[in-house]
This record gives sequence, C-alpha cells and structure tokens, in this order.
Amino acid sequence: MALKVERPAMIVLNGWGGLFEQRGLTVVAETPKRYRIRADRERIRLAGRFRYLEVGQTALVPKHAVVLL
Repeated sequence: MALKVERPAMIVLNGWGGLFEQRGLTVVAETPKRYRIRADRERIRLAGRFRYLEVGQTALVPKHAVVLL
C-alpha cells in the first residue's frame, strides 16, 4: 500500500505506566515496515530515552506504533 496523500494519525507508545497516545502528527510517506511521520501541532514523544520530534520535523517509526485516523 502506497500512501498517495498525507493522512492524520496518532502514535501509541507502551511505557511502564501503560499505553500512551499522542495526536497531532501526519503520515507523509511509508516504507514496507515503517511510516515517515511529521509533527504538526506540538512536540511528540517517541520511543527511546530523551527522543522527541519537534514541530515540522520528520522521523521513521514502526507501523505497529501508528494508528491512522
């Protein structure tokens, strides 16, 4: 499946306190196993210690961590 348009999405992280959901991002491209996401409205927390995505930046994340809206 190739994305033809940008789609709104949310990222779901599994932390020590349970699932953590964040909205305000857009899926801009995809690879066979990952989505390239862009933060639109606010700073997004990503998996990993001190890993954040600032507004306007892009990152590759696993497909199982993203829910398309």
